Amino acid sequence: MTKRKMSYWMLAGALLTVSCGALLCGNANSSDNVQDLESKSLSAATKQLEGNGTASNPYLIYDETDLNDIRNYAQYDNAMRSTVIRQYFQLKSSIVLSDEWIPIPYALYGSLDGNGYTISDMSIGINGEGSYGLFAMNFGTIMDLTFNNVSVNLSAGNDNVIAFGAAVGTNNGMVSNCDLIHTNIDLSNRYNSLVGGVVGSSYNGEITYCTIYDSCSIRGSGNIGGVVGYADFTDIENCTNRAEIKYYYRQVDGSAAGIVGKAAYVTTIQSCANYAQIKHDGSSNIFDKGDAYMGRIVGYFGRTCSYVANSAEGSVVGKGSNWNDTGIGFQEQ
Repeated sequence: MTKRKMSYWMLAGALLTVSCGALLCGNANSSDNVQDLESKSLSAATKQLEGNGTASNPYLIYDETDLNDIRNYAQYDNAMRSTVIRQYFQLKSSIVLSDEWIPIPYALYGSLDGNGYTISDMSIGINGEGSYGLFAMNFGTIMDLTFNNVSVNLSAGNDNVIAFGAAVGTNNGMVSNCDLIHTNIDLSNRYNSLVGGVVGSSYNGEITYCTIYDSCSIRGSGNIGGVVGYADFTDIENCTNRAEIKYYYRQVDGSAAGIVGKAAYVTTIQSCANYAQIKHDGSSNIFDKGDAYMGRIVGYFGRTCSYVANSAEGSVVGKGSNWNDTGIGFQEQ
């Protein structure tokens, strides 16, 4: 597996092509909401985790307080002119969240090792444009973690650009062996959404061995995938979707599929499988703006992308002419 390299500015350009420039900053919300979110992040933490934050001796996470504490280890990087998290963390038990989860707004450059444990009852409030999940943005590694009963509480306007995934909203690193169970995600009235079970959008990233189980369903508008909503310069390998994907509406260029809604540029989809139905779920009077690209594995497939040894089971029930009941819904020529 070869991870493709892009400069900071190339990544920014890729984000701008889908009108998501704000997501690169690692913000979980835009403009006025950012300072408030960061203030809540720091005040909620205690900075008393066991360990020293290195790869060989990570900080240990035992409970909800510890998980919240991750955000307090963020430090300002003068060279990057950004606040980031470079430490390593490891779960030591499963965690049931009791309070609404505020996404960690600082980009992760270190690692979160779920260690095979589960985070349950993660409820995330969406009240503005940005990236939402356990983390807002990842440049490091999130691995070996199951998410159970994830939910969203919506207050953002219909046209806000939202990237949502249980693990991370916007990924520029590695997400591996992260699963989703007993979850129903509905972002159907957010027309510019990038929604996946574990990753909302991915740029210069890797997503491997992730499974979305049949106890889940994902309904949205924009670019919707069982695993990841939108991908550029990303390797997606050995992932499986068993959750029903329901596409609702977008003004132009929407997509939906079992693995990735839209693979735009230089993205490899390899050894992945879909076993569920991909369905156009909107009412008949809202399709005047354009039909969605829909397929079993990938909805929109760019000409520079690669499709290798995937298992396209399940089915597609689409509308219009931009879908196919095959692995690839629409292939760019």
